[in-house]
Amino acid sequence: MLRKGSWMGLLVCLVLLSLLSPAQAQGKNCQPIEKALGYPVEKEKGVCRMELIRKGLDATHMGRKLSPETMELELMATFEKTGKTTAVMGEFALLEREVNPVIDRLRRAGLDVTAVHNHMLFERPRILYVHFQGEGSPEALAKGVRQAVQATSYRSSR
Repeated sequence: MLRKGSWMGLLVCLVLLSLLSPAQAQGKNCQPIEKALGYPVEKEKGVCRMELIRKGLDATHMGRKLSPETMELELMATFEKTGKTTAVMGEFALLEREVNPVIDRLRRAGLDVTAVHNHMLFERPRILYVHFQGEGSPEALAKGVRQAVQATSYRSSR
């Protein structure tokens, strides 16, 4: 049977171990990623997430005006600490003319393009979705994502 002091010691150890989790450390300190990106980053469950809604696209689906949120018109990337490195995964909603320049910038940054496809039929303008992933230092990954965002017509409202 553990004594009262032993229980307290065990509790303190468990609390300290939870504070040292790499994913939690990344989630609490997304500032280097946000600084390298130049865009806002949200923190949740150890993941740093950039989500830029493309409100400037005057898009319709099947002849009807829908919100950019409903049409998933966003530039999104998530960053997560994975041991000694960081992983990034993302999806960009792009105009047709933006696809090749964005892919070029992602590849130049060492990121892998994993998919190019559509989500809808009969939308105007035509929207294509590019998925990507990579691994490396958080700052280098964020700079690569920033360069890809800069190849789009997205302009920050902040």
